[in-house]
Amino acid sequence: MENFLQERNYLMTDSDSMQNSNEENELNLAEIYQVLLENIKMIFAVTLICFVIAALYSLYIPNIYTSHSQLTSVESSGKSSQSSQLGGLASLAGISLGSSGAGNKGTFAVETIKSRDFFRHLLTFENIGPLIYAPAYNHKTNTTAVDPKAYNTVLKKWLIDEPSFLNMYFQYREMLNIYQDKAGFVYISIKHQSPLFAADFLSLIISEVNNLTRQRDLLESESSLEYLYAQLEETKVSDIRLAINQLIESQLKKTMLANVREHYLLQPLDTAYVPEIKTSPQRRNISILSALAGFILSIIFFLFAAFTRIDGLI
Repeated sequence: MENFLQERNYLMTDSDSMQNSNEENELNLAEIYQVLLENIKMIFAVTLICFVIAALYSLYIPNIYTSHSQLTSVESSGKSSQSSQLGGLASLAGISLGSSGAGNKGTFAVETIKSRDFFRHLLTFENIGPLIYAPAYNHKTNTTAVDPKAYNTVLKKWLIDEPSFLNMYFQYREMLNIYQDKAGFVYISIKHQSPLFAADFLSLIISEVNNLTRQRDLLESESSLEYLYAQLEETKVSDIRLAINQLIESQLKKTMLANVREHYLLQPLDTAYVPEIKTSPQRRNISILSALAGFILSIIFFLFAAFTRIDGLI
């Protein structure tokens, strides 16, 4: 009997506590609703102010355009022939050589374009540095120029603190997006305020990575041919002369391709174009997200202020 009474008292106590808890929850919800209702005008005012400020700020952000290009790496017949000969000798010796095909050439092209030395070469072209660091694009006349307040194109002199090479390089890397997929295709894009400069600069990058690779291979091939011709004159053994003649033939093919091919390293499948639609900023999204943030933060602020005051009074 005593145990029954204790269990009954426990159940009654538990029921009373649950009822009190429900009443407290209803009271808290009512208090929250009352606080929000009292400050509804201020909440909407803050939301509107955040929306207007974000909209005005987004108007000052310059439009950014992106020019894209898809490329494939070009296989060199001279290198393929030489690699096949070396591969044949290596297989006889039980040695496996890694692939030196188009995929590796694509990787080489990607890393070259991302390098500081390649960017230093690009800066040798007229106004490339100022157009990267201080552009001024006129949407009405569709013309690209350098900001006259930052750089004097006549005197070729900076009117502001001259940016360092690394500052301009970081700006270049922010503009550049380049990668190679598993199939070996190279994708490259340039972002800039001017759609014209974005397309022209992308074309320049592709052209110069081809030209620099061509010049390097031509110099290497010329040095190789000089050495091989000298060895051919000194050698009388027929087998060695045959091997040297094969190497000479390979270098001559390499020289021919370097002089004939317009796109020596990378061949465009989708050439750089002048974009017509901006890629950023997304002004509508900026305004909506800012208004939403202002709405949420204002609710949190008024609830915190109200309940802090209530707790202080208690």
